[in-house]
Amino acid sequence: MSEQSRTMRTPCVLAVLFIALCVTMPAHAQWMPSGGPEGADLQCLTGDGANVFAGTYGSGVFRFNGTTGKWTRTTAVSKIRFATAIAAGDGRVFAGGLGGHVYRSTDEGASWTAVTPPAVSNRQANVLFRADGRLWLGTAGQGMHWSDDDGTSWTAVDVGATSATINAFAADGNVLYCTGVGGSFVSTDKGATWTAMQGPEGLSILAAGGHVYVGDRDGLSFTTDGGTTWEAVMAPDLLGRTYSLALHGGAVFAGTGGKGLFRSTNNGATWDVLAQDLAFTRFTALHSASGTLFAGLLGAGVYTSTDNGETWSPRNTGLNATPVNCLLVSGSAIWAGCYGTGVSMSVDDGASWVTRNSGMTHRLIYGLAEVGNSLFAASYGGGVFRSSDGGAGWEDVSAGLTTTRVFSLQAIDGVLYAGLGGSGICRSTNGGDTWEARSKGIESQSVFAVRRVGSRLFAATSSMGVCVSDDNGANWSSTGGTLSIRCLAVMGSMVFAGSGKNGVLRSSDNGATWVEHNQGLAATDIRALWADDEVVFAGGADGRVFVSTDRGDEWEDVTDAMAVPGVYALAVTDGWLFAGSWGGGLWQRPLSQMIVSVRAEAPVADFHLSAPSPNPARDHTSLRFTLPQGGHVRLAVYDMFGQQVA
Repeated sequence: MSEQSRTMRTPCVLAVLFIALCVTMPAHAQWMPSGGPEGADLQCLTGDGANVFAGTYGSGVFRFNGTTGKWTRTTAVSKIRFATAIAAGDGRVFAGGLGGHVYRSTDEGASWTAVTPPAVSNRQANVLFRADGRLWLGTAGQGMHWSDDDGTSWTAVDVGATSATINAFAADGNVLYCTGVGGSFVSTDKGATWTAMQGPEGLSILAAGGHVYVGDRDGLSFTTDGGTTWEAVMAPDLLGRTYSLALHGGAVFAGTGGKGLFRSTNNGATWDVLAQDLAFTRFTALHSASGTLFAGLLGAGVYTSTDNGETWSPRNTGLNATPVNCLLVSGSAIWAGCYGTGVSMSVDDGASWVTRNSGMTHRLIYGLAEVGNSLFAASYGGGVFRSSDGGAGWEDVSAGLTTTRVFSLQAIDGVLYAGLGGSGICRSTNGGDTWEARSKGIESQSVFAVRRVGSRLFAATSSMGVCVSDDNGANWSSTGGTLSIRCLAVMGSMVFAGSGKNGVLRSSDNGATWVEHNQGLAATDIRALWADDEVVFAGGADGRVFVSTDRGDEWEDVTDAMAVPGVYALAVTDGWLFAGSWGGGLWQRPLSQMIVSVRAEAPVADFHLSAPSPNPARDHTSLRFTLPQGGHVRLAVYDMFGQQVA
């Protein structure tokens, strides 16, 4: 039992007291990953026998079992959350990530041991590569290292002052190749010495049959004479960065950022354009295994092809780590808007999810809204899509938008407000059929949220703080400051604003003034807010979740063991709090484990309120109450007329 006392000032004689309490209880259970949506921010792929391993940005390493066709999360997330490099072979798996950390597993990812080179610190592990039993590590800024004892000891290799960043390795027989800042290099003595090739500064490299292919920021080049001369590939639309290369079925495959996948069956002379329906995202990794080509995509997880790249299918069962940018509760359903996988829906409180993307040609979703029987999804780079059949099919309704870079979407009394990237706001009053600019005063701002209190609209902007409009968005003015405001929430007449560096601000006077309310709020970069009449939740870019039951005066950290890169969306439905993260997937937790609300005019079970002392009182009194356990308590006092007086 926990006994507490509060001294409260009140302007009336306390003959009858009505007490309202909201208690934040300590947690006994933890957050759990939701049953979806499927997908992940894939960084790298490798394989060893029947297993394929995937490194994700935010959720560590996953293992794919070819027999079951499912992915399972390894324990690497507790060691290395951002897995940017991975290699496997001879029953061993190696994973590297931010900070240069390298870990080794000999039991298919069930446990991991640190094997980081002592000379590597605070630098990213760009690539891990195995050749002839030797393990190679390429870093960002600290060159390359090799180990012949599975990482127990390391030897640094000097390939020149301009090549401190190594992005990729390749082998063709006994010849080794690497590429990075400073160009491409070749070694014919197992890496003891390296010779510079006159090639590009690559992001990816592939060597086969005397051909060396290097993908860089401008496309793809190859050489057939050891690097003396290079030829640029002139494939259709092969522009921008080439992130991944692989040899599969006798063909060379090149994965790009935003232009799709390319294949050459004649040593680079001509190229076919593949997977155009997946071209909206980045092909970050390619891996060939037992007749199947695996492709890792930014946000969209893993796709596979068994017909040499002609057709592709998602292979994401169990890979629940997709970036979730927004959430929408509609009746008994909860919708998730994801970066790369589009829109998914659950009708069983997150236990299972169904992807609903038919007709959605661009799937980097940042906002969801509902007007009548229609759903709307905002895509960054793809505009706005509408579904009139519960998400079964989508149509593009972007005509009239001043840009297709849409960061947010809000429905207010049947009117849609689209927050744009660098272009203010557009509004639709007819369900997306037409749009009109409503950006006077914020024309150059990115708008991350729109809310309304009374007749006043509030907009969260990129560098003008919170802006307001009293004429339905025709004109906007800043309420002061140059903060970047990332999210908004409304509790009655109060407005909460999550800022990029100053935590949570609150206005109780319709936006005239704003005050920081960060007591107990350790996070300063707030990316998500959710509020009702009693409680407000805040999600931080550092992955933590906080709750306040006293209108933001004090906050309690309820993150516990949830390990995600950042919380970007929050929603409450059917007694669950859902938290969408960037790279960590969707997580959920029962509200009953975080908040217990008690409203009573008389004592209830396990709760005792002693008589006020003194009573009667002129200007203050003390109230003593007992709870079954300690917790954060908000105590409000009402007079006999129902007015809150303390």
